[in-house]
Amino acid sequence: MIQKREIVVARYIGDGGEVVIPDTVMYEGDEYEVKIIGGKSFSKSDVTKVTLGANIKQIQDRAFRDCDLLEEIVFNDKVFYISDYAFYGCDALESVTIPVNVTQIGYEAFKDCGALTQFNFEERNGASLNLGYYAIDGTNIEVYYHPEEISSNVKNLMNYSDHIMY
Repeated sequence: MIQKREIVVARYIGDGGEVVIPDTVMYEGDEYEVKIIGGKSFSKSDVTKVTLGANIKQIQDRAFRDCDLLEEIVFNDKVFYISDYAFYGCDALESVTIPVNVTQIGYEAFKDCGALTQFNFEERNGASLNLGYYAIDGTNIEVYYHPEEISSNVKNLMNYSDHIMY
């Protein structure tokens, strides 16, 4: 789907495995930046690893929901928004590193990712982060790292788990 010379990944129709989202695509002789992973675009697919192109800025609602085989997501440094339920139920996902520019992680974004044991943040350099309610509920997080700049409300949201270290 093309929106204002930007591409939104609307639906994945591949066979699964490792997927690399390109930085740009050509359409009718013009080059467009791929900027958004659309809602439900990969939901219930058999992808195992997804590498986001350099121009992706948003991951919309339920984009990777119930991708049971997804083990790894490689973010770029431009992603600023991970929407509600984006990775909900990704059973094989073990570790996530949230890039520095992410300012919003939605409601239940990583809920019921049962294999998720590490949830890390890159250095924030004073940037704020809004973490939605139940964003990591139903995980098995053992290691949680964040620099001192992350606000106290994130710490408070994370305090419900005995396994989180910060």
